[in-house]
Amino acid sequence: PRAPIAGSDVSSAHAGLERASTEGREGRLTSRRRRGRREVGGAVPGRSRMAASRGAVAAALVLVQLLPVCVCNYTFQCPSRAAAVACPGEYAKRVPPEVDRMYHSLIDALLMGRYADSAADKKHGSYMAWLSLAEGLRIADCHASYADCTPEADFAEALKDVCGQARLDLQRLEQAGFAPAGMLETLRGRHFCWTLGTEVGDSRMLGLTQLSQGFDALCHGIWLELGQEWQAEKTPFPILLPVLPPSTPWLLYPSAYTPPNTCDVESFSDGLDKFIPADEVHRPWRDVGGLFAPYLAVDAGLRRLERRGVKLSRFSVNLGSANGMCGWGSLYDPVNCLLEDRSSNTTAILFEADKDNFPGLLQAYGRRSNVHLRLGYTTPSLATRDVLAVMPPGGVDLLKVDVDNCDSCFVDALVHAGTRPKFIHVELTAPLPPPLQGRVHFTHKPGFKMCGSLSEFMRVSPGYRLLHVEYVNAVLVREDLYAEVAGPTRLSDEEKWRLGYFCHPFRTLSTWGEDGHHRKQGREASLLADRAVPLRERRLFALQLFPGQAERQRYEIREVD
Repeated sequence: PRAPIAGSDVSSAHAGLERASTEGREGRLTSRRRRGRREVGGAVPGRSRMAASRGAVAAALVLVQLLPVCVCNYTFQCPSRAAAVACPGEYAKRVPPEVDRMYHSLIDALLMGRYADSAADKKHGSYMAWLSLAEGLRIADCHASYADCTPEADFAEALKDVCGQARLDLQRLEQAGFAPAGMLETLRGRHFCWTLGTEVGDSRMLGLTQLSQGFDALCHGIWLELGQEWQAEKTPFPILLPVLPPSTPWLLYPSAYTPPNTCDVESFSDGLDKFIPADEVHRPWRDVGGLFAPYLAVDAGLRRLERRGVKLSRFSVNLGSANGMCGWGSLYDPVNCLLEDRSSNTTAILFEADKDNFPGLLQAYGRRSNVHLRLGYTTPSLATRDVLAVMPPGGVDLLKVDVDNCDSCFVDALVHAGTRPKFIHVELTAPLPPPLQGRVHFTHKPGFKMCGSLSEFMRVSPGYRLLHVEYVNAVLVREDLYAEVAGPTRLSDEEKWRLGYFCHPFRTLSTWGEDGHHRKQGREASLLADRAVPLRERRLFALQLFPGQAERQRYEIREVD
């Protein structure tokens, strides 16, 4: 066993921290690809803090080198690939689930407090710095938890970059007057990102506690007044509306912790506030991510079509109705919301396979003659048959699919059966960006869950265009209706994917998203968004996300130029 990392070793990891904030980084953590594309980090194992040996770390590096794809060693990646191989399956032990939940709650409070801040446009830079500081301290704590599994050179470089950005963010908050004196004193005096010679393990979690105490300096208790009301409301259409000015810029995931040119505002070819038509009065609503969406909700899109002379059939299809509720966050379901709004006069056919949801559906819709329930397992061909049996002559207004079993197969079957839905609302295998077409084959024995990538849904939906991406959901609209509901945005599908999913503030902390699952296994899905990595290598990496399914040829990915 190697000797534990002493204060002097941590001090060496901090060498250059003062330089880092003045060398023009301005928050950009670049990807590290030392010694070619096939290797992660340095080849010399670092000192062990607990039980990892020289042989374990060396073996991990050998395994990583055998991977047939560029495994970029981003300094914001934690655990690194080498650490995850040296200490497999230990994320929950090293970073307890409650820690990630606390960071999620903290960031959620920040974002909701921002919606209740009438001066949010003037404080945008401070909100960005606060979000970046929270994410940086979370990543630094994670690196510290894997110190004994990480090669010394990688550990030192990661702390240098991540802590350097955290120091810069705290400095910006201090200059803006949003860093309380107690928070400044504690972080600079006790946290390993600021102190030299401090044992890393002594100050883990200190950042989380100080962020919690310093939160009020930015939001001034506004969260307590409105945020809790929003959290208590079950509907995605709250009575109390956000008060942040319409001119407030988007708050994106910190670009410092992404590959270059992905979440910088400058990396998008058009403005980010052009999704809603200029003549539309936008009704605020909360999407699947739980945040107020800067897009038209599907029900608003249907009403807009009707106002512009498009005849609606008032018939919708819901594949995966859950318990029939209309809520926000993971409970958001646009068909259920249409049915809850009796003024929409919507008829629908609802499919649901989970027996636990049958009582709720029967209670809500069992006596409604305009709702057809199909409870139990179904297939793309059976679902198409059932839809065609009850579909009115005007076709389908809204097709929503969330079955986690080749969802693109259901869209493919229904679109090519002539149902002509005006809108298609689907859940994505969100980490897979355009132009990768990823799918699994439909199985009659449900087990492995996968919906399909954005490009795969576009492939099986000829005659449709992407309207926008709502975190892990996407909305497609029929091409002949696109101009009626789309704003003046000129963003590409890849940019819409980045904006809606990859740069979403909750991407790394969502309790039910896929990004966190892959990250805990040492597979940093940020590589898929890195346009500096050749498409072929990104495809090979995407196959490694689900290796067992790929080997059995149930999971396939195609490249499209």
